[in-house]
Amino acid sequence: MGKLKTKISLITSVLAIITLLVFAFQPGKEKPESLVKLNALVTFDGKKFMVSNNDTLDYLNAEMTVNGYYKLTGFFIVSLCS
Repeated sequence: MGKLKTKISLITSVLAIITLLVFAFQPGKEKPESLVKLNALVTFDGKKFMVSNNDTLDYLNAEMTVNGYYKLTGFFIVSLCS
């Protein structure tokens, strides 16, 4: 009877470890990207563009694409409005 209990506890432990490993290495659901139109003012001084956020929201980890070709990623656009 003691050997049966040992086998059952061993099998239960192995199944529990396998279950935990399956859940631990399962890829998480990624949040879908959302496209939000930025209320901004863009000025060009002859050498560089200046993009000013005219919205009341700050944009974190933002991505900006110009003409579908130039892409800037991973920056913060802070609101200057109060």
